[in-house]
Amino acid sequence: MSLASCSYQTTWIPNSSSFTVALLGINGDIWQMYEGDPTAPVNVIPDFVTDKPVIKTILMESDPEVTQANLAAMISNSETKWYVNDVKLVFNATTGISTNFGGAFKLITTASGSNPLASAPYGGLQIIKNLVTALNGQSAVVRNEVALTIGSNVAYVQGSTGIKMIKRTGSNSVADIYCDSSDSFVLTSDHNSVVCKVRCWQGDQQLADNKFTRKWSLLENGAWIQKATTNTFTVNRDMIATFGDVKVECFDTSGKPIASDIQTVADETDPYVVMPNPTPADGVLRASGGPDKIKFEPKLLDLDGVEKTGVKFLFTELDSAGNILNNDTTTKKTSHEIPIQTFINLNEGPLVNITAVEA
Repeated sequence: MSLASCSYQTTWIPNSSSFTVALLGINGDIWQMYEGDPTAPVNVIPDFVTDKPVIKTILMESDPEVTQANLAAMISNSETKWYVNDVKLVFNATTGISTNFGGAFKLITTASGSNPLASAPYGGLQIIKNLVTALNGQSAVVRNEVALTIGSNVAYVQGSTGIKMIKRTGSNSVADIYCDSSDSFVLTSDHNSVVCKVRCWQGDQQLADNKFTRKWSLLENGAWIQKATTNTFTVNRDMIATFGDVKVECFDTSGKPIASDIQTVADETDPYVVMPNPTPADGVLRASGGPDKIKFEPKLLDLDGVEKTGVKFLFTELDSAGNILNNDTTTKKTSHEIPIQTFINLNEGPLVNITAVEA
């Protein structure tokens, strides 16, 4: 079984239940490209005032008897916290709109009754304004500390994801995997598949669909396996295990590469849960004042939350374009370390795919 995420944490709760939490943009990665100075940006795309993307909290529990309604009822909205670059978001009690970051974020709670609630039953964030100025043109890490009420205690599990800011130059080429607003990259028992699409920019021009070709691949056991060359690519629950990664490579009409992108697809119904067990526990490295590496010591849980023995793991590190960063992705291991130099070189955190295999 496999699990991939931008940066997430799984932990044990004292009542012996296990939870996995992650954050995912419902319709694709959250990013903006702009020209000029971030204090007065021009030609900002995509326009969040119009698009209003949603970052969804994904919450999984290994016990099949625990339903979605059960999990949602365990969340304490008042104790759940959101951070952007470690700055706590503060929300207006009436509107749910953030009072910091220029009012760009709107809180989605389990009781909000807002439109995205059906696709975000465990809560999330909706971005309602452009972020270039609020973030000073810099990329950001969004982190959610989900508060779960268990008996008389409150326990926290957390996940994080990135918002990427790109300053456009004449040489920029960008590909973006997305799905329609009526679709979702989170698969459920009622939503069995997602149609992956791609937008492509070359320099300052968005290319028409017939002006570039595509190559679609899935990450399988540490390698990209080509699946299609069609305009769109459909991923269903049988094709991934818990979390899967899709890559698209875009080429101009002469066959010259333009850009590539990757997108995580989550299957909330998968019967197995991979606990990544990162150290530090939040899966975050900082440029100074912290550890110099992240170590993963994963476990695989079955339907009853019992650890499955006789398994090892394959580890694949990926940058945001889908390039594989580590040389060895085929050795079965019980742990894996990523040095801080990898983060420095990328200027972002790598996405880590963990695949459980028979030992």
